[in-house]
Amino acid sequence: MKPQHSRNFTRTLLIQALALGAAATFATGAHADAPSYTIVDLGVIGNGEFSQAFGNSRNGNFVVGRSSDSHDQAYRWSAQGGMQALGNIDGRQFATAHGVNNAGLTVGVSAATWFGTAPLPVMWHANGSVTALALPEGYGSGAAFAVNASGLIAGTATSAEGDRAVLFNAATGSGSVISATTANGSFMTNAFGVNDAGLVVGIGTDPSDLALIVGMVYNSNTGEMSSLGALPGHNSAINFGVSNNGYVVGASSVYSGDGSPFIWSASQGMKPSACPRTPPMARAAASTTKAGWSATPAASSPSHSSTPTAPPTPSKACCPPATTGTSAPTPAPRPCPSPTTAASSARPSITARSMPTK
Repeated sequence: MKPQHSRNFTRTLLIQALALGAAATFATGAHADAPSYTIVDLGVIGNGEFSQAFGNSRNGNFVVGRSSDSHDQAYRWSAQGGMQALGNIDGRQFATAHGVNNAGLTVGVSAATWFGTAPLPVMWHANGSVTALALPEGYGSGAAFAVNASGLIAGTATSAEGDRAVLFNAATGSGSVISATTANGSFMTNAFGVNDAGLVVGIGTDPSDLALIVGMVYNSNTGEMSSLGALPGHNSAINFGVSNNGYVVGASSVYSGDGSPFIWSASQGMKPSACPRTPPMARAAASTTKAGWSATPAASSPSHSSTPTAPPTPSKACCPPATTGTSAPTPAPRPCPSPTTAASSARPSITARSMPTK
């Protein structure tokens, strides 16, 4: 039986459509009925065996991810141009695109092997050419996850001491560690999202309890770092995405245990997102629209043959946010590099591939 290519892509697009379509309803406070949508199969590059989508531009014009067979080919897709293969660093055959802005500037990671060995942060220009982003001094690997309209890129860098969140400048290609801390000394280890106002969300470490996963928000304009706290009964959080008007989405848990999706706003604080139950580590809101609708992962496993088996790659399920609540501190992460010790199990590692099951 022929493999069912691109089911992960298809369902990712389905959720994007659901989330965007629901925005106006939530904004007016009306009952959030499920909006209509169109499913689009993005396909694969060449003879690719399957493909995955990991990010989209805020205006919905671009979708980015990877198409895979014996190697990983990063791509950028648009309705007008279809799936465009993106270049890779010389000598490497594995790359994944994670984020893209409205101008088509795309960011992601290039790796030396199928399993993500020696990851390096990269960006792709409009013509598909690739540029390696410069890691801060003392750091040997890293990844880029999101880019805003001005070319501010959120990512991570890894050294012998562990992971640190990094901001890269698309104009210069240089990266600098986010060194700001909260009042208690918590620091950001992975930056997963950035909005056009320069608000950066991710996860971090609390030096007083290294097992905690701290959902963090960094204001790149003021240099202020803060944390969002967690849902009632929880003590950890992961911030995956932030909208242009400040909605933050992610997952809240007890340490690195089973997570529950949340949506946070300055006016309503952190509230649980009423999504259907899904597998443990798949329960995390990963993106949010301007009006506060969030999208969360759900299990998906297209047919695939003659490749190693790994945990199923999440697709998405659309969930309306809660409409009441109290305010809370600051934001939390998204699928990416594993920082340190106990916190690593709460999010995907950049060295681990997500492959569809057979």
